[in-house]
Amino acid sequence: MQNWKKYYDKTKKEKPRNNVKGFIENIKIEPTNAIDLGCGSGNDTIYLIQNNWSVLGIDKENVEEIIRERLSQDKQKYFQFKKQKLEDLKIPNTDLIIANFSLSFCKKEYFKLMWQKIVESINLNGYFVGTILGINDSWNKECRDMSFFDKEDVKRLFNNFKIIRFEEIENDKPTALGEEKHWHFYSIIAQKEYKNEYRRNFKNIRKLY
Repeated sequence: MQNWKKYYDKTKKEKPRNNVKGFIENIKIEPTNAIDLGCGSGNDTIYLIQNNWSVLGIDKENVEEIIRERLSQDKQKYFQFKKQKLEDLKIPNTDLIIANFSLSFCKKEYFKLMWQKIVESINLNGYFVGTILGINDSWNKECRDMSFFDKEDVKRLFNNFKIIRFEEIENDKPTALGEEKHWHFYSIIAQKEYKNEYRRNFKNIRKLY
Protein backbone atom coordinates (compact mmCIF):
# COMPACT_ATOMS: atom_id res chain seq x y z
CA MET A 1 0.00 0.00 0.00
CA GLN A 2 2.93 2.36 0.66
CA ASN A 3 3.73 3.02 -3.01
CA TRP A 4 0.03 3.35 -3.80
CA LYS A 5 -0.38 5.91 -1.02
CA LYS A 6 2.45 7.94 -2.53
CA TYR A 7 0.74 7.66 -5.91
CA TYR A 8 -2.61 8.82 -4.52
CA ASP A 9 -0.95 11.75 -2.74
CA LYS A 10 0.80 12.77 -5.96
CA THR A 11 -2.28 12.50 -8.17
CA LYS A 12 -5.14 13.78 -6.03
CA LYS A 13 -4.79 17.32 -7.36
CA GLU A 14 -4.62 16.32 -11.00
CA LYS A 15 -7.35 17.12 -13.51
CA PRO A 16 -9.70 14.40 -14.78
CA ARG A 17 -8.53 12.34 -17.73
CA ASN A 18 -9.06 13.87 -21.17
CA ASN A 19 -11.32 11.03 -22.30
CA VAL A 20 -13.66 11.61 -19.34
CA LYS A 21 -13.74 15.35 -19.99
CA GLY A 22 -14.35 14.68 -23.68
CA PHE A 23 -17.22 12.35 -22.85
CA ILE A 24 -18.94 14.88 -20.57
CA GLU A 25 -18.38 17.83 -22.89
CA ASN A 26 -19.32 16.16 -26.19
CA ILE A 27 -21.83 13.41 -25.44
CA LYS A 28 -24.91 15.09 -24.08
CA ILE A 29 -26.82 12.51 -22.06
CA GLU A 30 -28.82 12.67 -18.85
CA PRO A 31 -26.50 11.95 -15.88
CA THR A 32 -27.44 8.74 -14.06
CA ASN A 33 -25.22 6.10 -12.44
CA ALA A 34 -21.55 5.46 -13.21
CA ILE A 35 -18.82 3.13 -11.97
CA ASP A 36 -15.17 4.18 -11.76
CA LEU A 37 -12.99 1.05 -11.82
CA GLY A 38 -9.64 1.69 -10.19
CA CYS A 39 -10.84 5.08 -8.97
CA GLY A 40 -7.58 5.89 -7.14
CA SER A 41 -7.55 9.37 -5.63
CA GLY A 42 -10.84 10.12 -7.37
CA ASN A 43 -10.08 12.70 -10.05
CA ASP A 44 -12.48 11.17 -12.58
CA THR A 45 -15.02 10.28 -9.90
CA ILE A 46 -15.15 13.83 -8.53
CA TYR A 47 -15.44 15.32 -12.01
CA LEU A 48 -18.40 13.08 -12.78
CA ILE A 49 -20.10 13.96 -9.49
CA GLN A 50 -19.57 17.64 -10.20
CA ASN A 51 -21.43 17.00 -13.45
CA ASN A 52 -24.38 15.43 -11.63
CA TRP A 53 -23.51 11.74 -11.94
CA SER A 54 -23.83 9.32 -9.04
CA VAL A 55 -20.63 7.28 -8.87
CA LEU A 56 -19.62 3.96 -7.36
CA GLY A 57 -15.85 4.03 -6.98
CA ILE A 58 -14.03 0.70 -6.91
CA ASP A 59 -10.39 0.21 -5.98
CA LYS A 60 -8.25 -2.55 -4.48
CA GLU A 61 -7.07 -0.09 -1.82
CA ASN A 62 -9.30 1.64 0.69
CA VAL A 63 -9.38 5.13 -0.83
CA GLU A 64 -12.86 6.13 0.31
CA GLU A 65 -11.71 8.80 2.77
CA ILE A 66 -9.23 10.25 0.26
CA ILE A 67 -12.14 10.90 -2.10
CA ARG A 68 -14.73 11.92 0.49
CA GLU A 69 -12.49 14.61 1.93
CA ARG A 70 -12.37 16.17 -1.54
CA LEU A 71 -16.17 16.28 -1.89
CA SER A 72 -18.36 19.02 -0.47
CA GLN A 73 -21.00 17.97 2.03
CA ASP A 74 -23.85 18.31 -0.45
CA LYS A 75 -22.07 15.97 -2.91
CA GLN A 76 -21.32 13.15 -0.45
CA LYS A 77 -24.62 11.39 -1.20
CA TYR A 78 -23.62 10.93 -4.84
CA PHE A 79 -20.57 8.84 -3.97
CA GLN A 80 -20.31 5.22 -2.88
CA PHE A 81 -17.18 3.12 -2.52
CA LYS A 82 -16.37 -0.57 -2.64
CA LYS A 83 -12.96 -2.09 -1.95
CA GLN A 84 -12.54 -4.84 -4.51
CA LYS A 85 -9.90 -6.44 -6.71
CA LEU A 86 -10.49 -6.58 -10.45
CA GLU A 87 -9.99 -10.34 -10.35
CA ASP A 88 -13.00 -10.64 -7.99
CA LEU A 89 -15.13 -8.03 -9.72
CA LYS A 90 -18.83 -7.87 -8.84
CA ILE A 91 -20.61 -4.80 -10.15
CA PRO A 92 -24.23 -3.71 -10.68
CA ASN A 93 -25.73 -2.62 -13.98
CA THR A 94 -24.78 0.91 -14.94
CA ASP A 95 -25.00 3.46 -17.74
CA LEU A 96 -21.29 4.34 -17.67
CA ILE A 97 -18.06 2.62 -16.74
CA ILE A 98 -14.85 4.60 -16.37
CA ALA A 99 -11.62 2.60 -16.30
CA ASN A 100 -8.49 4.68 -16.81
CA PHE A 101 -5.16 2.85 -16.46
CA SER A 102 -6.69 0.19 -14.22
CA LEU A 103 -7.83 -2.77 -16.32
CA SER A 104 -4.33 -3.81 -17.32
CA PHE A 105 -3.54 -4.43 -13.65
CA CYS A 106 -5.91 -7.39 -13.78
CA LYS A 107 -3.93 -10.63 -13.89
CA LYS A 108 -3.84 -12.22 -17.33
CA GLU A 109 -5.68 -15.37 -16.38
CA TYR A 110 -8.64 -13.36 -15.02
CA PHE A 111 -8.93 -10.71 -17.74
CA LYS A 112 -11.49 -12.48 -19.94
CA LEU A 113 -13.88 -13.07 -17.06
CA MET A 114 -13.42 -9.53 -15.76
CA TRP A 115 -14.09 -8.05 -19.19
CA GLN A 116 -17.17 -10.20 -19.65
CA LYS A 117 -18.56 -8.86 -16.36
CA ILE A 118 -17.85 -5.29 -17.45
CA VAL A 119 -19.62 -5.70 -20.79
CA GLU A 120 -22.63 -7.40 -19.25
CA SER A 121 -22.96 -4.74 -16.54
CA ILE A 122 -23.19 -1.86 -19.03
CA ASN A 123 -26.81 -1.16 -19.92
CA LEU A 124 -27.89 -1.15 -23.56
CA ASN A 125 -26.82 2.20 -25.06
CA GLY A 126 -24.55 2.77 -22.06
CA TYR A 127 -20.91 3.78 -22.36
CA PHE A 128 -17.37 2.66 -21.63
CA VAL A 129 -14.67 5.31 -21.23
CA GLY A 130 -11.17 4.18 -20.42
CA THR A 131 -7.65 3.16 -21.37
CA ILE A 132 -5.96 -0.18 -22.02
CA LEU A 133 -2.18 -0.62 -22.09
CA GLY A 134 -0.55 -1.70 -25.36
CA ILE A 135 2.12 -4.32 -25.97
CA ASN A 136 4.91 -1.74 -26.44
CA ASP A 137 4.43 -0.35 -22.94
CA SER A 138 7.60 -0.72 -20.86
CA TRP A 139 5.69 -2.43 -18.06
CA ASN A 140 5.05 -5.31 -20.45
CA LYS A 141 8.67 -6.38 -19.95
CA GLU A 142 8.63 -5.89 -16.19
CA CYS A 143 5.17 -6.95 -14.97
CA ARG A 144 4.28 -10.45 -16.09
CA ASP A 145 1.00 -10.52 -14.17
CA MET A 146 -0.43 -7.53 -16.03
CA SER A 147 -2.49 -7.57 -19.24
CA PHE A 148 -1.36 -5.89 -22.48
CA PHE A 149 -2.96 -5.84 -25.93
CA ASP A 150 -2.24 -5.00 -29.54
CA LYS A 151 -4.59 -2.75 -31.49
CA GLU A 152 -6.62 -5.50 -33.11
CA ASP A 153 -7.22 -7.32 -29.83
CA VAL A 154 -8.40 -4.08 -28.21
CA LYS A 155 -10.86 -3.51 -31.03
CA ARG A 156 -12.14 -7.08 -30.70
CA LEU A 157 -12.92 -6.44 -27.07
CA PHE A 158 -15.45 -3.87 -28.29
CA ASN A 159 -17.35 -6.11 -30.71
CA ASN A 160 -20.58 -5.22 -28.92
CA PHE A 161 -19.91 -1.48 -29.03
CA LYS A 162 -20.00 1.43 -31.40
CA ILE A 163 -16.56 3.01 -31.06
CA ILE A 164 -16.88 6.78 -30.76
CA ARG A 165 -13.24 7.54 -30.09
CA PHE A 166 -10.23 5.27 -30.45
CA GLU A 167 -6.80 6.82 -29.95
CA GLU A 168 -3.43 5.09 -29.75
CA ILE A 169 -0.83 6.97 -27.72
CA GLU A 170 2.85 6.11 -27.40
CA ASN A 171 5.42 8.35 -25.71
CA ASP A 172 8.11 8.64 -23.06
CA LYS A 173 6.92 10.36 -19.93
CA PRO A 174 7.65 9.97 -16.21
CA THR A 175 5.10 8.26 -13.97
CA ALA A 176 3.36 10.21 -11.22
CA LEU A 177 6.16 9.03 -8.91
CA GLY A 178 8.83 10.42 -11.22
CA GLU A 179 10.04 7.12 -12.71
CA GLU A 180 11.04 7.14 -16.38
CA LYS A 181 8.63 5.12 -18.48
CA HIS A 182 7.66 4.34 -22.06
CA TRP A 183 3.88 4.57 -22.36
CA HIS A 184 1.79 2.73 -24.94
CA PHE A 185 -1.97 2.75 -24.48
CA TYR A 186 -5.33 3.03 -26.19
CA SER A 187 -7.91 5.60 -25.10
CA ILE A 188 -11.46 4.55 -25.89
CA ILE A 189 -14.96 5.96 -25.74
CA ALA A 190 -17.56 3.42 -26.87
CA GLN A 191 -21.31 2.86 -26.66
CA LYS A 192 -22.82 -0.57 -26.09
CA GLU A 193 -25.12 -1.55 -28.95
CA TYR A 194 -25.98 -5.22 -28.48
CA LYS A 195 -27.75 -6.55 -25.42
CA ASN A 196 -25.64 -9.18 -23.69
CA GLU A 197 -24.67 -11.11 -26.81
CA TYR A 198 -21.16 -10.99 -25.43
CA ARG A 199 -21.00 -14.62 -24.34
CA ARG A 200 -21.52 -15.75 -27.92
CA ASN A 201 -19.40 -13.05 -29.55
CA PHE A 202 -16.49 -13.63 -27.19
CA LYS A 203 -15.91 -17.01 -28.84
CA ASN A 204 -15.01 -15.12 -32.00
CA ILE A 205 -12.22 -13.19 -30.29
CA ARG A 206 -8.95 -15.02 -30.80
CA LYS A 207 -7.00 -16.20 -27.78
CA LEU A 208 -5.52 -13.13 -26.13
CA TYR A 209 -2.45 -14.76 -24.59
